[in-house]
Formats: sequence, C-alpha cells, structure tokens
Amino acid sequence: MVFATRKSWAAQFLDNANGNYLWQDSDGTGSLSLSFETVLEKAQNADFWIGPGQFTLFEQLEKANPNYKHFKAVQNKNVYSFSSKKGKPVGLFIMS
Repeated sequence: MVFATRKSWAAQFLDNANGNYLWQDSDGTGSLSLSFETVLEKAQNADFWIGPGQFTLFEQLEKANPNYKHFKAVQNKNVYSFSSKKGKPVGLFIMS
C-alpha cells in the first residue's frame, strides 16, 4: 500500500482541513510503501480513508482485497477518492 509523506500535497490537503494524518511523522514529499499489516495496525480505526489509490468505485476496493473489510472506514463506507473518473491512458500515465 502506498501513502503520501508528511510534506506531500495530499498530506497538506488533509492538514489544511484540520485532519489527523496518520503518517504525519514521515519525512519527504513523496510516498511511503507500506505492508498491509503495517497499515492495518495503524489505520484500522481511522474514520476516513482518503485517496485509495487506483480505486474509483467502492466495489473495486472490496473485490481487490477482502481484508479491507477490517478497516472501520471501509465498514462505514467512508472511503473517498480524489477523482471520480479516469481519462484515456497516455503512455504510463492516466490523465484525469
């Protein structure tokens, strides 16, 4: 699982909204690659999951890994994407 570091735009977005970013102690402006177990241990009781990676539909997330059901945010369907649609693929990037 990949998460933004403390100084990334995504973490700043949450900070501006007075959110409690669980990885606020991380350094840098890039991303963190974490195991499922590490994320579950720290985020299992988080109220919201914002930015679930490539998933744009809740059903995609559920189908991709049945263990996501252990997260409170998934149980309560409080999972939000930065974008609700994807554009046509261009090279290695998805333009939205």
